[in-house]
Amino acid sequence: MKKMLGRLTAIGLTVAMTFGMAGCGQKEEKKEESGKVTFTYSSDEKPLTGELELQIFVGGFGSEWWEYAIEKFQEQNPDLEITAHLDANINAQMKTRWAKDNPPDFVFLDGTNLPGETWMAEGKLMDLSDIYENGNVYGTDEKVKDKIREGLVNTYKDTDAVYQMPFALSTYGMWYDETLFTQKNWQVPKNFEELKTFSAQAQKDGVTPIIYTGQYSGYLVWGLLMPAVASEAVASNDLDYFYDVANAANEEVFADQRFVRCLEKLKELADAGYYDKSGLSMNHITSQATWLKRTDALIPNGLWLESEMKDSTPDDFQMRYYPSMLQDADQPTCVIATANTVGIASKAKNPEAAAAFLRFLYTDEISAKFVELCSSPCATTVDVSGADITDSAKQVNEMLNSDSVTMVAKGSTSWGSVDGTVNDCVNRIVSGEYTVEQAVEAIQQATAKKNQ
Repeated sequence: MKKMLGRLTAIGLTVAMTFGMAGCGQKEEKKEESGKVTFTYSSDEKPLTGELELQIFVGGFGSEWWEYAIEKFQEQNPDLEITAHLDANINAQMKTRWAKDNPPDFVFLDGTNLPGETWMAEGKLMDLSDIYENGNVYGTDEKVKDKIREGLVNTYKDTDAVYQMPFALSTYGMWYDETLFTQKNWQVPKNFEELKTFSAQAQKDGVTPIIYTGQYSGYLVWGLLMPAVASEAVASNDLDYFYDVANAANEEVFADQRFVRCLEKLKELADAGYYDKSGLSMNHITSQATWLKRTDALIPNGLWLESEMKDSTPDDFQMRYYPSMLQDADQPTCVIATANTVGIASKAKNPEAAAAFLRFLYTDEISAKFVELCSSPCATTVDVSGADITDSAKQVNEMLNSDSVTMVAKGSTSWGSVDGTVNDCVNRIVSGEYTVEQAVEAIQQATAKKNQ
């Protein structure tokens, strides 16, 4: 298995899906020790009863996979009453319930209006370290920790607590249309020099080289800038430098020439006119829709792109992915890997069922179905060779498992309040409002304020 580098532990109204009837029966045994819930596990799963409530944000992955997983779990537990709230605005709808300590049992920790960091700090999420360390994949003897890809499970800050468990491998990178590249006889750029050569040719051929969402410029930050920072760190045998940048650990890390060089490359592309500046005012959907018209060649985006745009993608459009294009030719191609995660509320009314459903997500059938329905890699090491997946999903999986790619775990890093400043500075460099020096100064000021 590919080695992952890291210094941390390794659409409208809410849709309520209610299955089965509540009943009496034996539950999975639990114990409480020092404020932490632990469970007794067995591959001989006992049917669950009572009620299980799920909070599922519907975003780029859609709802089909979740509905499939819930249906299959219900088949295993016919006397369990499952209520699943699947909605694009579910986090906002559940805000008051979390504030009043009356949350759903299980939550997908993604989407807007979800204060995950605050929940962890306030103890609103259950410590899942027992499930990770000792739990079995539902209905099997296989340990959960042996099933999850290395580097995707992280402890919370300086504790041993695990509040988030991964179900999908997540990262950003650069996307292109193989059909367009073939028609134009273009070569996919794999480093900064090749990116400049390609951009000049694309521009000559009447296609803008790069578009991204200016409203959410983190797509450019994590799809182009930060993989180059990771490459600088790995090339200098100083992986801690990447984490210092990703945590805004101190002001000096942003004045370091390794970070400055990466900003200078963004500015060089901007000065040459290689960005579609109309994208500065676009959100992610409008910029992606523009890219699908083939007026722009490359777009930084996440692995959910194909799934999110499947209803708008032309039949002959062949989405393909390359993880990093801003690094020097002699530097490694880096992927910054994180995960889409789930959690269990510390005030869950049915923690046994929530824990069982979480473990159920790691079964081979459900994991492979995720790759098939969401066109995105899952967090487990499941074999998807027999899955009915798209050519794009196959290419992404092959790329991320390639020996030519160095995977760096993002872990639980956070810029905190500095995040907005970094995103704003990137936009200002692209628009021509900022020099690199001005961007560095602004980021340093925000870092000093955060760390004071």
